[in-house]
Amino acid sequence: MGLPLRRRVFGFVFAVALGALLIGWINASIGRQVQQLEHDFAAIKTERFYHSVHLRSALRQLNDSLFRFQLKKDRPKEQQADLLSFRTNALELQRLIATQKAEVSTEEERALFREIEKVYAGFLHAAADLQEPPASTFYTRRQLDGINERLQRLAAPMNELCDKLMHVQRRAFGAFLLQSQSTLDSFQYLIKVSHVLLITLAISVVALVYRGMIAPLQFQLSESQAAMVRQEKLAALGGLAAGVAHEIRNPLTAIKFRLFSLKKSLPAAMADNEDATVIGDEINRRAP
Repeated sequence: MGLPLRRRVFGFVFAVALGALLIGWINASIGRQVQQLEHDFAAIKTERFYHSVHLRSALRQLNDSLFRFQLKKDRPKEQQADLLSFRTNALELQRLIATQKAEVSTEEERALFREIEKVYAGFLHAAADLQEPPASTFYTRRQLDGINERLQRLAAPMNELCDKLMHVQRRAFGAFLLQSQSTLDSFQYLIKVSHVLLITLAISVVALVYRGMIAPLQFQLSESQAAMVRQEKLAALGGLAAGVAHEIRNPLTAIKFRLFSLKKSLPAAMADNEDATVIGDEINRRAP
């Protein structure tokens, strides 16, 4: 209440500026985190977490093509079509491995893809003799089972690596979801803090306006009203004093007049009586 107006205005402006800076910092922080989250979502492709499924499916198609190639030895055209399908799919799978290797983001995934490339090269080398036309035109059930088992053995290392890749990518996806949830929780916390700051700033502004502007005006108004009441009391008291003085002055004037008449009617020796002189002096002093 006793602070100068300039200090009150400075304090008000400082409080508003400080609150605005805090809210601006919170908004900027939320904006940066939103941009980071959008970047992470843009970098994440759902297909990335199905690499192992795609690899296993492509490898199964290769085995099926080889198996059909061995079965159709009595149908050369269909056999050549199956061989062409195998070689085309083998190249597609090689390109798929290279593409998926470029999409991964962790060193563990890249190491697995390097190992998959080596194992896949060994698979193609081991399957080279199965791309040769069979010597006989008839297979026994045991021979077919043997070919199938051989294909399964050739594909086993790749399938094992695909399982490892699936586990690693599931773990990476889980970590990404946890990080996203943490970011969302941070958003909620910052928004709550922003709301609290806004409410606090609003209350502070109201309090500062009241204390800095309204309260001094109320105080001055109260002082003015008190001064007016005092002036009214003093004026009433002055009127009362004037009335009392008037009521006293009238009888004194009458007494003074009668004393003057009395002195005129008395002889000169008696007119200068001490008592009459004292009464006249007192009347002149009390009633000017």
